[in-house]
Amino acid sequence: MDKKSAVKIIIECAKMYKDNFLGKNLMIIYGKDQYGFMEAVFPKTAYLHLTGVDTKLSPSAFYSKCIGNVLSNKDFNFKSNGTTELKLQILPHVFNPKKNYKIVGEYGNFKQILRTNKLVGGVHACLGFVKDGDYYVPNTTLNDDIREITSWNSRIVLILEKGLNDAQYNEITYVAKNVDAVGIIKTVKSDKIKIDT
Repeated sequence: MDKKSAVKIIIECAKMYKDNFLGKNLMIIYGKDQYGFMEAVFPKTAYLHLTGVDTKLSPSAFYSKCIGNVLSNKDFNFKSNGTTELKLQILPHVFNPKKNYKIVGEYGNFKQILRTNKLVGGVHACLGFVKDGDYYVPNTTLNDDIREITSWNSRIVLILEKGLNDAQYNEITYVAKNVDAVGIIKTVKSDKIKIDT
């Protein structure tokens, strides 16, 4: 991959990150007979690390350049270990939750240098999250089959969305095939969910 291709991917994916995540919380509900959930928040400052590039720009300045469509190939370098190219190949997948979030799992510490808690994604790519207060924050992208690097995993059945300043989730943005969304929401019994059923 050359720098010109990388710039294009990074800018396009920054816009996907903005459209799908910024200013929002996601509640990812998973399970089969019993259901659990995780809540995620996506700060602007997380974007830089997810791309895998090296830069002297601050995370905020890097993201601003991406959104402003003024990122230059002189603003960053690929990491020498080859991870940048791997991350850039999968960014469009991990920033499209409605299409590509099928499985959630607990990271199984299969890679010694990687520190993350939960993984969300599918068989081709996943996004890693670390716990920060009540929410999970993305901290890595992995070009791996989620099933092979989790100590346990489960099917995602629903994804709910709310604005950062909203007290309750009020929109369903993803429903897995053959699931009863209303029944699952009632089973979860969270006071953070307010969806007309």
